[in-house]
Amino acid sequence: MAVLKDEAAVFGSASPGCLIYNPCPYAELKAKLEKMGLVGTLASPKHHFFPELLSRLYGEMGRAEQAYNLDAPTQRQFLLSSWQDPATKAGGPPKEEEQPAQGSE
Repeated sequence: MAVLKDEAAVFGSASPGCLIYNPCPYAELKAKLEKMGLVGTLASPKHHFFPELLSRLYGEMGRAEQAYNLDAPTQRQFLLSSWQDPATKAGGPPKEEEQPAQGSE
């Protein structure tokens, strides 16, 4: 992981400009990683990041955000459930027509 060590200003925690203090939208992060030559494909033998990993990362961050304001018992049940956000599955986020309409549950 020497390549990440070389990019300590981006991946470390000592710089105020690093990712941990400056989260960004999926497309922006993917573009940054591509510019650094760190994005490959799941099938390629050498890759550090790939679209399926980024989709899962952002899907799980969204799921955690949903759980943040729940009361403790509901939050525990939510986080331990076997439910999985479709965006966290390999293949990326669901297509627009597959997403539930706002307000329908």
